[in-house]
Amino acid sequence: MVKKRISIKGEKIHDVGYRLLLMNLAADLGIENFNAKNVKKDGKEAVEVLIDASGENVSKFFDLVNEEENQPEHAKVDSVDIGDYDGWVGTLDSFRSGFMAFQQQKFAVAGVGLLNVQEGMLTEMKGLKNEMHEFRKESGEKQDQMLDKQDSTIDKIDDMHHDLAGRFDTLRGDYGVIYKTIVEMLDEMRKERKESNERTEKLVKAILQSKKG
Repeated sequence: MVKKRISIKGEKIHDVGYRLLLMNLAADLGIENFNAKNVKKDGKEAVEVLIDASGENVSKFFDLVNEEENQPEHAKVDSVDIGDYDGWVGTLDSFRSGFMAFQQQKFAVAGVGLLNVQEGMLTEMKGLKNEMHEFRKESGEKQDQMLDKQDSTIDKIDDMHHDLAGRFDTLRGDYGVIYKTIVEMLDEMRKERKESNERTEKLVKAILQSKKG
């Protein structure tokens, strides 16, 4: 049996499904002792893999890990290094159980966080709904006030119209009286002028008659 430590390092190694992929590769090769954990090396993300298997399976595993097609879709790998290891390596089944439990815990925490976000969004939506309700209420009240003002203005204009019409009727009546009076005065003046002309004609005739006599 051969024990090895394999370090996979790069810009993006964590949270891309790398350890699950490595675990499945080890299971496919029948490797019984396996462990993988996320670490930081030289300021970069890394996965440190420990395996305890036959020399042939170790070589096959390392070759598979080096193939780009066996890297997670969103991973950005800079290097894959292998070295000796003389410590203890747990079983693949033990790693699988712990890994799945950890993932379930992450999902649960993420689910709680999602529920909290959703609850916050619902609270905000309720707040927006209340604000919209108040806005509609205020808008409705303002619209009612505007309509009331408009009705009041229309009533005032209508009253002014009737008042002006009444004044014009009165004025027209006054003008009618004045016009009638003026006509009567003109008729009287014409009558007096006619009588004056007749008197003047009689006087002229009398003077002419006296001169002839």
